[in-house]
Amino acid sequence: MALTENPSAEIPEKLARIVFTSPNTRHTVQDILDFAWFLGVLQPLAREAQLGRARQEGAAAQGLEADLAEITRASDEFRYERDLLTAEEAEAWLAARDVSQLQFSDSFTRKYWCARLEEPSEDSVPAPPYPDLAHRELMRAESIQVSEEEIDQTLRGAMGEETTGPEAERAIRNPAQRERARNHLLERKLFQLLREKAQLKITA
Repeated sequence: MALTENPSAEIPEKLARIVFTSPNTRHTVQDILDFAWFLGVLQPLAREAQLGRARQEGAAAQGLEADLAEITRASDEFRYERDLLTAEEAEAWLAARDVSQLQFSDSFTRKYWCARLEEPSEDSVPAPPYPDLAHRELMRAESIQVSEEEIDQTLRGAMGEETTGPEAERAIRNPAQRERARNHLLERKLFQLLREKAQLKITA
C-alpha cells in the first residue's frame, strides 16, 4: 500500500513519480520518503536544513555577507566528487533529482552559515514537522488532533520525577517545547493510522 493513498490529497507530480515496482505494487518517490521518515532517516537532515535556514535569515538580518568564493569551492567539490565535471553534466544530475540550480546553490549557503553562526541554537529551532501535503490532508480528513492535556502528559513524562515547581512549569509551558511535543504526537498518531490502514489493505 502506498502510504500517501488519499483521494483528497494532491501529490506533487515529482513525488508521484514511480521509482520501482514489485508484484501488484508501484512505489513512488513519496513512498520512499514516507518510510525514510518513519525510520528516522530524514529527521536529522530536515533539522539541519531548518537550522541552516534560520541562521541564514539571521545573517541577513545582521547584514552579514557570505564568502562566495568559499561557497563556490564547496559546490565544486561536491560536483567533482560525483564526476560532474561539466555544467551540462551537473544540470542533468540536478534535473534527474528535480532540484533547481537555485535550490542547489542555496543548500551550500545554508551550510555555510550553519557552520559559522551559533544563533539561533539548535534547541531553539522547532522540530521539523512531517513535510508532506498528503499527510497534512490525511490528518485533517481523519481529524487527527493533539490536545493540550496530551502535550502536558508527554512533557511531564519526559521530565521524569521533576514535574512540579516553577522551573518544571516554565519548561512545560515553553512554546518551542510544546510545539516539538505536538509534532511528535501528531506523527505517532498519523503513523499508527497508516499502519492500521496498511494492515487492513494486506488482510483484505
